Amino acid sequence: MLSKVTTNQKSEFSGNPMPENTSSADKIAANDDLLAEILKRLPVRSLLCFKSVSKHFNTLIKSPHFSCVRNPDPYSVSGLLLHPSTANFQGRNAHTEGLNLGLKFVPLTIEKSETDHDLTDFSGLLGTIVVNSCHGLFCCLAYTAVERKGRYHVFNPTTKQFATLPDPHLDRVEGLSLAYDPIKSPHYKVVSVWSTISVSLTERYYQIEIYSSETGSWKGSGEAFTTNAPNKIFRGGVYWNGAINWLNNTGNSLYFCIDQEHLGTMPMVPVPEGKWWYDGQIMYYGESRDHLHIVEIYSPTTQFNVYEMERDYSGWVVKYTVDLASVGATFPEILQIPENWYCSYNIVSLVRGKSDDESYLVLHVAGRFLCYNLVHKTFNTIFDDSKQSGDGGGVAEIPLKYYWFNTYQYIESLFSV
Repeated sequence: MLSKVTTNQKSEFSGNPMPENTSSADKIAANDDLLAEILKRLPVRSLLCFKSVSKHFNTLIKSPHFSCVRNPDPYSVSGLLLHPSTANFQGRNAHTEGLNLGLKFVPLTIEKSETDHDLTDFSGLLGTIVVNSCHGLFCCLAYTAVERKGRYHVFNPTTKQFATLPDPHLDRVEGLSLAYDPIKSPHYKVVSVWSTISVSLTERYYQIEIYSSETGSWKGSGEAFTTNAPNKIFRGGVYWNGAINWLNNTGNSLYFCIDQEHLGTMPMVPVPEGKWWYDGQIMYYGESRDHLHIVEIYSPTTQFNVYEMERDYSGWVVKYTVDLASVGATFPEILQIPENWYCSYNIVSLVRGKSDDESYLVLHVAGRFLCYNLVHKTFNTIFDDSKQSGDGGGVAEIPLKYYWFNTYQYIESLFSV
């Protein structure tokens, strides 16, 4: 490999030719492409240490191109970060600290990273509540030891770096959503929706603000608008198709195209014949590998469809059909019908692979996390949480629940916030 290094070779990172009459070690150090080949094979923790070796190393490792070289698949999900809750679906409030009993990390890959054990430690941030995530970055509400004030931060759990956002308009913040795609841009944006009540107290008006990491500031977008959708929909925005997509389970959903600053509507999932839309329960809603999915059921069942939204927002189409009867044969709890809920299982995530036969659901059944392949219809247990409690102090008296709206995909990223 060293024999291929020539004195006139240029680096893809720096673009500068190497000086003549240099030693082999100097040639390696001066050739960023070769150096990147070496560094990309190191664990993340070692890379973070190497950033302090020199300005040259720091610049190389922080460069967007190096991140792509080290991780050629920036959409690859290696785990889940989840806020457990003892509350049922009806008691959901993603911004209420009392419902969030810390964070749990569930690995999805066989290879265990040496950073896995501390991914739930949002270093420097206290009382952390995750409100949104996108391609390896997390938006959270927390306070710091220096500034004892609850503020919004963008955090990278891989590097342990966080950036504190300037306060958005604080009349009434309904929700914040991250927009970040490492393939399209080295910068991220945050979309905030805040509201005010009319003087007559009869109408609620919403306003959108956009934060850009490139400018470091917020800016207002468009005119105030009204909607029949409940204000809680703005808590769970999903970035897909260049837009933030808010789910409304009582009617058409909303989406906001960030570049065009355009607000549009997204149709509801088709209602089965003989059913009414208000009888449905959303079992899952989220994005994976640039696809937007939803699962909705109308009765206790182990059979359901996974729908995918058309890119032009013309409607939902069936992408996968699922039958969990085989899972029920191993875990009969999945067939039980608990009070106030349709199913004894939860879909916490859907992960698309590079090919369809690598795509799977992550289920939470009887305290266990299962991986269910959407094509081969096979499953396996990936994490057993059945004997864990919310506070680590023995078997929990009330089983903890995990839901899709408090589950966040972890994607390894060296992005510097």
